[in-house]
Amino acid sequence: TALSEIAAIPGVVKVIPRDFLQMGAQIKVGRMESWGNIMGVGTHDLSDLDFKLQEGTLELEPGTAIMGAPVLNNFYDPKARPGMPPPEPPKPMEQGMKLILIKYTSDGQEVRKTVPVRVVGILTESRSESDYTIYMPIEDIASFNGWAMGKPVNRTKDGYQQITVSVQDVKQALEISEQIKEMGFQAFTPQEYIQGINSFFTIMQFVFGGVGAVALLVAAIGIANTMAMAILERTREIGLMKAVGATNRDVLGIFLGEASGIGLIGGLGGVAIGWGGGYVLNLVLVSYLSSQTATTGGLPPTTAVYTPIWLPIFGLVFATLVGLLSGLYPALRAATLLPVNALKYE
Repeated sequence: TALSEIAAIPGVVKVIPRDFLQMGAQIKVGRMESWGNIMGVGTHDLSDLDFKLQEGTLELEPGTAIMGAPVLNNFYDPKARPGMPPPEPPKPMEQGMKLILIKYTSDGQEVRKTVPVRVVGILTESRSESDYTIYMPIEDIASFNGWAMGKPVNRTKDGYQQITVSVQDVKQALEISEQIKEMGFQAFTPQEYIQGINSFFTIMQFVFGGVGAVALLVAAIGIANTMAMAILERTREIGLMKAVGATNRDVLGIFLGEASGIGLIGGLGGVAIGWGGGYVLNLVLVSYLSSQTATTGGLPPTTAVYTPIWLPIFGLVFATLVGLLSGLYPALRAATLLPVNALKYE
């Protein structure tokens, strides 16, 4: 079978089939009701996936279920009056649970089937799809789907809707994924998702690098122009300084210091804007990644944009050097002015 072929791939530790309920299902605990994502797995698969347990057990049996803790917060009282405080979450492990399966006949008639279910475990919140999933034995889900379709599920013909492949070494994941694709199946790994994100950031780096290069050129020209205009306006002042004993080195140091100061101030502004932009981008990306994370038992990243401590320091030093180099030519012109000519300048 396909499962055996995938399990035989070198590096594969375990193949876990999963099925989804292919119909609407209302969930009842006492008088509380809800709708949820119901998934079928093997009786021992939750233990193999390293799920964390809040209470109960991770071992499934026919007619039992294990649910994520946040599922309990989705229950509501259909008879509650407007303005009443929200009821306490139900306790399905004590109260029991009922599934009301709903299908429709070819002429549009609704047919319902009530199935009692014993909840044997509550999973710890993990900020993944397991938080909002109710897990049942895959044989039970196959039975429900067979009832909905009007015929038993043929595993040989229909197979499974989804499988999770556990690998021995994460470095082998991409290679194993390619082998599964060559077998004619669709496969996805978290590494592929990360590669997509990295490609996006690489493109963004080139885009921002180009914008930064243009901005750097404009800034350098701006500083040079500012210093040139300052020298023209202060020509007599330069002549006066030289007349009272200032050397060429003194004048050069004054104007290079001013140019460096302009670069430093610009660098401080750039670091502040960059830090603020990175903070906002981090919030947006973390929110997006959290909504897209669907790897069972996995956690979405808490940080998407990281700024190493050396980067703002390097930015300030680099901006200061740009100011220094941009002001070098105007400062040399100021330092080489003859005092007599400078004092006569109008």
